Amino acid sequence: MTTKKVFIWVLASLCTLIISSCNNNVKLDREKLSQVLAKYDGYSRFSEGLAVVSKDGKYGVINKDGKEIVPCIYD
Repeated sequence: MTTKKVFIWVLASLCTLIISSCNNNVKLDREKLSQVLAKYDGYSRFSEGLAVVSKDGKYGVINKDGKEIVPCIYD
């Protein structure tokens, strides 16, 4: 193998390893999450472990564990 091919192989392997470890950290307990989200009228997709939620026309933020980081008190 040439040096360039070895470098590309190593880089691709590292990227795969990093992506797979990130995916393991982001997994959510779907049953727990669905119970938490049932308390809210609406919610956004999670981004960096946080999601915007709404209740009674007010907005707040929860983390991936369902803990309310910002209470639903904002318009």
